[in-house]
Amino acid sequence: MNASQYIAGLRPGPWAVFKKALLIFAPLMVISLAVLAELYHAETAADMVASRRMEMEAATAGQRAIQRVFAPVVDDLRFLAGLVERRLAAADRSAALAELASELTLFAASHPDYDQLRFVDVAGRERARVDRVGGRVKATAPGELQDKSRRYYFRRSIGLGRGGIYVSPLDLNVERERVEQPLKPMIRLAQPVFGPDGHKLGVVVINYLAAKLLEQLRQVGRPAPSALMLLNNQGHWLMGPDPEDEWGFMLPGKEKRTLANAQPQAWREISGREQGQAQTAAGLYSFVTARPLSELRAAGQGEYFWKVVSFLPAGAMSAKAEAWRDWGLLVAAALAFVWGLTAWGLAWAWEQRRATTEALRQANDDLERRVVARTAELSQAYQNARDEMAQRMEAQKALRASEEKYRTMMQAMEDAVYICSEAFVIEYMNPAMIRRLGRDATGELCHQALYHRPDVCPWCVMGVIKKRRHVNYQLDDELYNAVYHVSNDPLIHESGALSKLTVFRDVTKLKEQELALRESAELYHNLFQSMLHGVVYRDAQGRIVSANPAAEKILGIVLQHTTEGLAPESIPELFREDGAAMPPEEHPYEVAMRTGKEVRGVVMGVRNPHTKNVIWITVNAVPLFRPGDEKPHQVFTTFEDVSGQIRDRRVRQARLRLLELSADCDSDTLLQKTIDMAEELTGSEIGFYHFVSEDEKTLQLQVWSSNTLATMCTAKVEKAHYPVDKAGVWVDCLLRRRAVIHNDYMSLPHRRGLPEGHAPVRGELVAPVFRQGRIVAILGVGNKPGDYLEGDVAVVAQLADLAWDIVERKRAQETHARLEDQLRQAQKMEAIGTLAGGIAHDFNNILSAIIGYSELAASDLPEGHPVQEYLEAVLNAGGRAAELIKQILSFSRQAKRERQPVAVTPIVKEVIKLMRASAFGSIEVRQRFSADADLVLADPTSLHQVVMNLCTNARQAMLETGGVLTVELDSPIINAEDAARYDIQQGHFLRLSVSDTGVGMDQATLGRIFEPFFTTKEQGKGTGLGLSVLHGIVKDLGGSIRVYSESGRGSVFQVYLPLLASQAQRAAAPERQALAGGSERIMFVDDEEALVDIGRQILAPLGYEFFGFTSPEQALAAFRAAPDGFDLIFTDQNMPGRSGLEMALEMMRLRPELPVILCSGFSEQVSAEKALELGFKAFLYKPILTSQMVAAIRQALDEARTPTLTAEGPADAAPALEAH
Repeated sequence: MNASQYIAGLRPGPWAVFKKALLIFAPLMVISLAVLAELYHAETAADMVASRRMEMEAATAGQRAIQRVFAPVVDDLRFLAGLVERRLAAADRSAALAELASELTLFAASHPDYDQLRFVDVAGRERARVDRVGGRVKATAPGELQDKSRRYYFRRSIGLGRGGIYVSPLDLNVERERVEQPLKPMIRLAQPVFGPDGHKLGVVVINYLAAKLLEQLRQVGRPAPSALMLLNNQGHWLMGPDPEDEWGFMLPGKEKRTLANAQPQAWREISGREQGQAQTAAGLYSFVTARPLSELRAAGQGEYFWKVVSFLPAGAMSAKAEAWRDWGLLVAAALAFVWGLTAWGLAWAWEQRRATTEALRQANDDLERRVVARTAELSQAYQNARDEMAQRMEAQKALRASEEKYRTMMQAMEDAVYICSEAFVIEYMNPAMIRRLGRDATGELCHQALYHRPDVCPWCVMGVIKKRRHVNYQLDDELYNAVYHVSNDPLIHESGALSKLTVFRDVTKLKEQELALRESAELYHNLFQSMLHGVVYRDAQGRIVSANPAAEKILGIVLQHTTEGLAPESIPELFREDGAAMPPEEHPYEVAMRTGKEVRGVVMGVRNPHTKNVIWITVNAVPLFRPGDEKPHQVFTTFEDVSGQIRDRRVRQARLRLLELSADCDSDTLLQKTIDMAEELTGSEIGFYHFVSEDEKTLQLQVWSSNTLATMCTAKVEKAHYPVDKAGVWVDCLLRRRAVIHNDYMSLPHRRGLPEGHAPVRGELVAPVFRQGRIVAILGVGNKPGDYLEGDVAVVAQLADLAWDIVERKRAQETHARLEDQLRQAQKMEAIGTLAGGIAHDFNNILSAIIGYSELAASDLPEGHPVQEYLEAVLNAGGRAAELIKQILSFSRQAKRERQPVAVTPIVKEVIKLMRASAFGSIEVRQRFSADADLVLADPTSLHQVVMNLCTNARQAMLETGGVLTVELDSPIINAEDAARYDIQQGHFLRLSVSDTGVGMDQATLGRIFEPFFTTKEQGKGTGLGLSVLHGIVKDLGGSIRVYSESGRGSVFQVYLPLLASQAQRAAAPERQALAGGSERIMFVDDEEALVDIGRQILAPLGYEFFGFTSPEQALAAFRAAPDGFDLIFTDQNMPGRSGLEMALEMMRLRPELPVILCSGFSEQVSAEKALELGFKAFLYKPILTSQMVAAIRQALDEARTPTLTAEGPADAAPALEAH
């Protein structure tokens, strides 16, 4: 028997093979099932995480949709509240309410989401209401307005303060105690309105149709089986998966249909937290809390809120798990089959091997190789199948997630999206695109559907898309009046077809907001950077957060980017105002940070750690708090350099001390005291005061300081004459003709050696004393620990000047020079006076015609005629022109202005209001009023002109650079010294200060600004009369005007006006009187035919018999012919040929008892007093108002019947005289 026959005869038994196969199959199957179980659990867990995340995102999207819907409604409510306040400010409340109802109707017509708009007064009574009925807007008739005082929204909103808003719960509209059908979800928003005086007028109420809100929520919801729900704070459905469950709290029989009853466990989780997820047997609840206008909770919202819930049923979650389970069972069955075959084969082979081992080793080896190969082959096949299956599973998972994400994103996107083919056919439009277009245009050509173009759009990017490239551009869509950011991407389908994916993002508001934000940020940055005050922000740890350039300039220390604080060597030394060191705990920053209160006006000294110079600053510290914090997180510190003020105060004290010493000290002692004070004020160690010869070629060594002689210098010093050309650098001030600072003396190339025993010099400051353009003396100080600054120059220069004045007794000369200057100024003002009076007569004649015809036209028109407003404007303009003539005559000193007690503050406020209305964006207008009294005896128009002139000049000085215009009022007491300097009487004065930060003036310009016709403006932009007129007005009122200015640093004008002793006087307002007529015969004489015509049209309708003449000769001839034919003569003064005075005197000679009224636009021959002395009944000044003329005629005629002769009251005449 050969081997093959033997092997064939050794067949293993089935039971033995089965047992061996089971030993192989069982471990393999256990491992496979374990792997499959792990895969199942991992995939189901991943699906659950993804589902939870998407459900939470859906709930959050619903919350954002609510916020988007409410924002414009609140803006509209605030707009309507402002509209009501403006309308009710009118005097005629009934007309205002009618106009308000009309405007509410127009507003409601453009806002279809508002069901009702109403205004309810404080008593709860509707004053205006607009309803939307059947899609049409209708204003409610006054008789149909209702009482809403018992409605909850009125009671809740009427108690709010200014700006407060009440928002009602979302419920169904109720009409006549029944829920309106079909159902109308409604939210009521209300805001109180206030009158100009701050009292409450009522509330404005908007009935918002909440259907749009619910529609927005439905659009952001995820597709089935997920459902987005909106619940109120009691758990009732406002929007739910089953419409039958909605509005249970409003509909009878459905009160118990709440989530709290349906799913108690889920509701406990939802109501107990702001947001989160709750897993119950019914499914997954993902929820967030939405409070309508959460920022208004303090204004009456209470704890009312909504819950936005996204619900995923348990069946939907288990469906995916069951799919994975079915897949696992299928794979397990396949593996069981494979492993079963494998195990059976192995067991069969194993048994054959055992039976034939000894007999057929070679056959056994061959079988073993085949088994091993087959096993490897099967194992590899299994591994390949497993890898392929895993890859397919991952691909399917990614595909499902991508599709779901893409679908959700497209549905929820606010951006409009559409897809079109290469043939320009629209394949898809998302809901936002459909809303934008107004319809679904899928299947249409994109250029026809979107842009109404028959051909392809010129800007079409399909050619670029075909190249598989992305394209972005901005589209200014005139059709939709919007700006869009358009993004285009190629979209390749599985079939290989190409489409274009286009996304429209409306960036109109974003562009506007970006522009506004940039402008606001730039304005804040420019303000911060350009402030003259130093500004430093420091955090709670004392680190510098930011500092403006002015802070670094004032302190002389680099403060930027020092988040870890200043280095020890850069920390300045601080002093109190009395010179003592300031402890850290007294620093305004520390006090503000510790107490949480503002710190104001702390004066402190700061020594620069590098230059060793000391400056004085006034510091204000304001703590800044985060919302809800009790301790400040930062301190806002501002400071200004008051070194000049401190220095000036010390210099004043030194000056007073020198003046006190001047009576008892000789010149040398006084000069030495001056140098000692200069050393003390500048921190110097050496000093000298020397005289200069008239030719400025020789120095007289005069005096050295006490410290120089005592401790610093051992060289022999004595009075001697020293040639300037042989002196060293200490006479550079003579050569440069200004104060000279040498802070690094040893490095000067032209310095010369010092005499033996002379004090070493590190630095020096030498200032010359000028008199009449010549240097008469020099004062020098040296060896200051730090650098000399310009402030030191001012100190030294002032003391040097004072010393010279005291020694040389220059006060008398200065007084004489000042008187000469005043005389020259008075002569200049007088020179222009002649010109001023020349134009008054003709100009007043023109004004008389304008005002007269305007009054006639106004009297002929019915009350309320629209032309009345135009005529009123003409009369006002004529009045202002008359006031201009008053100013011209005041300037020329040819007329006396009528003065009355005038409160200056209202006039200044009126001018400031005009300045703010006309100021450019770069000019800031500030005001500071601290005057205890403001009543002066003056003419209001003159005061208005003074303030207006100064403010206008200040504004013009800052047109190019921008800056700050500051107007101040205070009431100082002028002492004898200041009164002599200002050329006014001492006593209580009102001081008006107008300052600017503009271009300023040099000294040459400053000396000529009050000269007539002098101006620095371009030709055609100024006459040069403004300040000269202002100067005349102020001097005429017994006041003075002072000017301080430096080129490049702005100007300050100060006007001093004497205050009234009694501040209780006030100007009485004139009373209007009715026109009185008569039947007398009046002769009216004026060389202006228009004025004669006006007189006829005024007097004839009043019953008078009128006789008009334009020639005095004709009038005199008519009078001579019939002297008794006229009851009164009304004549002009200035006429060609014969004056009115000459004509009237001739008539009065013929008939002495004849009443005559004389008038004039301007006359040098006759005045009101002279006319009365000559027997005239009245003297009037043009332009003459109708009431003034009629009253004067009636009074003269009445008085003519009695022996007492009186004149037209000066109260009427004087203002007209001043109008020249």
